[in-house]
Amino acid sequence: NYRPVDLERTQSFKEAMHASMEATQEGHVESLGAKEQVGKVIEDRNAARGADGNGVSLEKESVKIASNNVRYDTIANLLSSELSMMAWAANDGR
Repeated sequence: NYRPVDLERTQSFKEAMHASMEATQEGHVESLGAKEQVGKVIEDRNAARGADGNGVSLEKESVKIASNNVRYDTIANLLSSELSMMAWAANDGR
């Protein structure tokens, strides 16, 4: 009786990061102390179930993993490129 579950981001990473900032004056960051949820759990109650009661599709989950892997690789490459440029600049172009 497994059901597929996903996590949906409700805020951008930038918006969620305000929790780690420190306000130097009152009113600088209005919701600094608030613990806001950055995602929500979505359960697919309409997933077709097999004879064993399992509603999780291996094919759908594999596609989600592959898609996430592509996103991760893209972001990792962009970050690596940015860090390389910063290292080049810090070494005076050497």
